[in-house]
Amino acid sequence: MRKVSVVWVIASLATMPAGLSAQVITGRVLEVGSGRPLPSASVTLVAGRRSLLTTESDSAGNFRVPLPRAGWYSLRVERFGYGSASSDSLEVGARENVEVAIRLSVSALRLEPLLVVESRREIRPRSEFERRFDVGRRSGLGVFITREALDSTSSPSVTGVLARVPLIGIRHDQVPTSLSQGTCTPTLYLNGARFQLAPGETIDDMILPSTLEGIEVYRNRTELPREFAGIGHCAAIVFWTRRGDPGRRASWRLLAAGGAVLGLLVVFITN
Repeated sequence: MRKVSVVWVIASLATMPAGLSAQVITGRVLEVGSGRPLPSASVTLVAGRRSLLTTESDSAGNFRVPLPRAGWYSLRVERFGYGSASSDSLEVGARENVEVAIRLSVSALRLEPLLVVESRREIRPRSEFERRFDVGRRSGLGVFITREALDSTSSPSVTGVLARVPLIGIRHDQVPTSLSQGTCTPTLYLNGARFQLAPGETIDDMILPSTLEGIEVYRNRTELPREFAGIGHCAAIVFWTRRGDPGRRASWRLLAAGGAVLGLLVVFITN
């Protein structure tokens, strides 16, 4: 496992009253460079070669790990979109509180596609997302979340997936924002076509992770490809649905809006 920068700050509280809880490890998970707190990071307590328990950092990157007894322990920290960190062993005494700060480096989310070829079977045509994935991998711009990555998150909502992307935040009204350069609202696309949410509607109302083949995330203007770099566009998120998936949940409002526009065009032409 690759180690990244881990900073330890140890505060021994030897005068803690015996009536309070026993030994514990507390700390924060931060991003290398920016120092930004990282929520939803998985923090696992390890003793020897055994994983004892796992918890998650909160919205401010804080976590608390109670220890079953005094002894030697280490922490393993992981987060979607970041490299994992494994600490050195730390001795924790009885009724001692040890504070740690763990820093994670951003890691690419792209996964190599797996193509299995069987004899006497026709290879299926490549999807638009697969073609764009290859282009994006060569350019090094944007974040590409594949079907395999979506499955690995086990998130029931699209906003839950996006919240794990570095420099992407989710507002209280479930609208994604880019934190790359200030704060901006990304332009949204579905299968390459731009769409807007109706008042009170969220992305989670429209799309389920299980219906998606992949997601493209462009967090600032320098990452935007030409086809998504419209006037005033500061960022973009592009959703690609799975081909032939009966569970596709594109919003009926988009279909209704498309039908209404087509109807108006027909009336205009016939008049």
